[in-house]
Amino acid sequence: MKTGKRSLMFVVLSVAVMFMLACTCGGLSIPPDLSGGKATSAPSTGGGTPGVAATKPPAALPGDAKGAIVQSATNLKNLKSYRMKLVVEQAGKTVTTVTEAVPPNKIHMTSDTVEMIVIGDDIYTKMGSTWNKTTTPGTAAQYGKSYVTQDIVVSARKEGAEAVSGVACDKYVYTAKVGDNPPMDITVWIGVKDGLPYKMVTKPNATMTTTQTLYDINADIKIEPPVAGQASPQPPAAGGGGELRQWATAARASSEYGSGSNWTAQSATGAPDVTTCSDDVKAWAPQEDDTVEWIELTYATPVYATAVMLFQTYNPTQIVEVELIEPNGAAHAVYNEKPKEVTCPQTLTVSFQKTAYLVNRVKITIDQSVLGLGWNEIDAVELVGAK
Repeated sequence: MKTGKRSLMFVVLSVAVMFMLACTCGGLSIPPDLSGGKATSAPSTGGGTPGVAATKPPAALPGDAKGAIVQSATNLKNLKSYRMKLVVEQAGKTVTTVTEAVPPNKIHMTSDTVEMIVIGDDIYTKMGSTWNKTTTPGTAAQYGKSYVTQDIVVSARKEGAEAVSGVACDKYVYTAKVGDNPPMDITVWIGVKDGLPYKMVTKPNATMTTTQTLYDINADIKIEPPVAGQASPQPPAAGGGGELRQWATAARASSEYGSGSNWTAQSATGAPDVTTCSDDVKAWAPQEDDTVEWIELTYATPVYATAVMLFQTYNPTQIVEVELIEPNGAAHAVYNEKPKEVTCPQTLTVSFQKTAYLVNRVKITIDQSVLGLGWNEIDAVELVGAK
């Protein structure tokens, strides 16, 4: 069933991030074939060497391949700190994300389009020059979880020894399976001496490949909230005049892929909370992946609108129309375009002259029938205007 298929993709991408967030010796430089401009955005501030004491010392690996893979995933989440480079290649386009992490609940991610800081349940997201803050209960618990578990590792085998950036590793291939979906092969290189995954390559679907490399394990990494005064909390209270930036408080859609809080219209309310280009339950997705669909978002305070910012986190931008809706229901189109393939994730900014009418809803129409990319997922939509 489809639910299983989507869950598999979500788990694999989660595995790609969580499994690989800590698996190389401190101070190890990124190999030349993977180094790029983005890697320098998280420079080394010092670090240890293999065997330096972490939050918990890495446990010895079991003798069987499946047990070794599961244990290495547990070892990584017990580290003191680490940096990671994630490269996502899809349909000829590449997105690079550099991540710093200080377990159990501090993450700093930087990509070409977004910067995000997670501290406990607080999420700070920067698009352009503006920081926005949202608090999502349960966020901290997710970052402390290992997604490589016995129940998803159907089979595993060791394929011999192979060094990664000079570190002796054993190469494993394991098959992940969720629900009744086809199995997926994932390759991981695990350090012989420390039992940590140094590299991981997977193909979530036919057009996407992810490669993760880790460095600066147990380095001196500090992650703090943005400088005081830069972070703007979720929408300012009504009154007082001036610009007002709002996240949606309610939403409805032509269809929804999931239920509860997974891939539903409600997932697009509030500030962005998806950190990478991924098929994530925290974004809205329609029931089918090749149809014309719409989502309508409602905002607490009607404003004279000046812009709409649409945060797309999977297969952007198949948005073909954006409409502003008055409290009386009158609709005004401010964006009409054909679907076009762009880098993921993508923030589509629609700017216009300040409206002469108040706006409290935004309707977005997507056409997934043209490019054949699949689900165009929307994580959040910000309405900008004046009261």
